[in-house]
Amino acid sequence: MSYGRFVSGGLYQSPRPPPQIPYSPVVSGAPDAPTSRMQIMASDAQFAHTRINPLSVHEMIAQEHFSIDTRGRGMVEITRMVAKIVRQSGVRTGLCNVFVRHTSASLILSENADPAVLADLETVLAGLAPDGDPRYVHDAEGPDDMAAHIRAVLTDNSINIPVTDGNLALGTWQGLYLWEHRLAPHTRRLIVTVNGEA
Repeated sequence: MSYGRFVSGGLYQSPRPPPQIPYSPVVSGAPDAPTSRMQIMASDAQFAHTRINPLSVHEMIAQEHFSIDTRGRGMVEITRMVAKIVRQSGVRTGLCNVFVRHTSASLILSENADPAVLADLETVLAGLAPDGDPRYVHDAEGPDDMAAHIRAVLTDNSINIPVTDGNLALGTWQGLYLWEHRLAPHTRRLIVTVNGEA
């Protein structure tokens, strides 16, 4: 796993100089200004969660490459693998990007409780991009070749997930899946990049 910021000549780990964010409390008497101490406190509270303490900012980037061996068309849940990379990155608040380096496989966020959901997604996509459609010109690798490319275009090759308190901020039933669109098994390469504050 690599840490740091990318600069000309290589990769190094270094905190970014903290941003200087001026903050001025609301002044009574200004247009639309609160007229009481309680209103001023309420106004301040609305923005309290968005302020940054410059002394605590330490931005970093962590990146890891890994591979998944698929069994052919279908989905492989990779939530735990990505969550582990996020925890090991040291980033507490930020963003996790997952990218698949292929044009016949993709990524989705879907329900991870009922397998029927994944089966239904496969059914719908098979109807939208059927194998061996006579309209296809690109069929160099078989009847599922162009269909796999269409499936990948209709879904995602990159997904961003917020990182909160050092963990993926996924919903209760959300899972991250690699979706293999070819019929034969393949080895799929992915990159996980975690960027944020330590």
